[in-house]
Order: sequence, then structure tokens, then C-alpha cells
Amino acid sequence: MCSLIRTDLADAYGFDFITNTTSKINEISNVKADSIAERAGLKNGHKILEINGESILDNVYHEQLISKILCDPYRVDLLVVSNLDGFLNKIR
Repeated sequence: MCSLIRTDLADAYGFDFITNTTSKINEISNVKADSIAERAGLKNGHKILEINGESILDNVYHEQLISKILCDPYRVDLLVVSNLDGFLNKIR
């Protein structure tokens, strides 16, 4: 779990995400150096499983993900994994 917290709305979280067209999984990308995201431990390629406690594995559109991230302007909690296949094998 990575909790990204900002005290000033002028500070960006410092990451993007893309949807892998093959797996339909959302991945962290473009983590900025010394950003809130980097300091929280996010890395490029991390797979996003949940945003603020809600699963996003069921065909959620990009705009919906942005809304979930911004629903609290000062905090977002992301459940991410670096190896999705390994994670799924462990929970099965």
C-alpha cells in the first residue's frame, strides 16, 4: 500500500499511469524524481490493484481512475504490486 499525501494542492503527486492494452491492467509510469509518488515508494511498472480501497481490476475507464485518485484532493491510497502474476499465484 502506498499512501500519497500532499499538504499543498499546487504539489502534483508526480506520476502517470497507463493501461496495458494486452492485460487491461493499469500500470504506474513516469514517476518523477523526488516527487510525492517516489518518496511513497511508487515505481514505474507497478500494477495498480486498488485506489482508496476500491478494486480497479474490472474494466474501469481512465477518467474513472482519475476521479478516484482526486476524490480526496490531499490523499490517495494505492495498492500496487510489482509482479502481478506472482501476487495472483500467492492468493490462489
